[in-house]
Amino acid sequence: MPRTLVLESQRPIEGFYGQGVIMYIYDGIEWKEKSVNAKMYDVPGGVLLGSFFTRSVPDEKGGTYCWHLDNPDGFTIVGKLACKPEPVSPDCLPWSLNVITSSNGNL
Repeated sequence: MPRTLVLESQRPIEGFYGQGVIMYIYDGIEWKEKSVNAKMYDVPGGVLLGSFFTRSVPDEKGGTYCWHLDNPDGFTIVGKLACKPEPVSPDCLPWSLNVITSSNGNL
């Protein structure tokens, strides 16, 4: 059983289903994530809500992960890993906990 990434004082604010591509690069020692490009849905096969991708240039607090919601005004949240991703299953990508570093638009 994996350890819990989220502290009892924290709570999730939203959950999304993502479908897309994660590119990795091998540096001679280990595989490292290079980029992410995915669509976000409310549930698998459901309503398209926006996209999830990585920025090539970090924001002022080091965030490179971007969640863009396609609501009428548009809204983008930028974040970075809060801790090392946690494996949960051999058939699944590791789960990650992110901290918000910046945002813009109207939610």
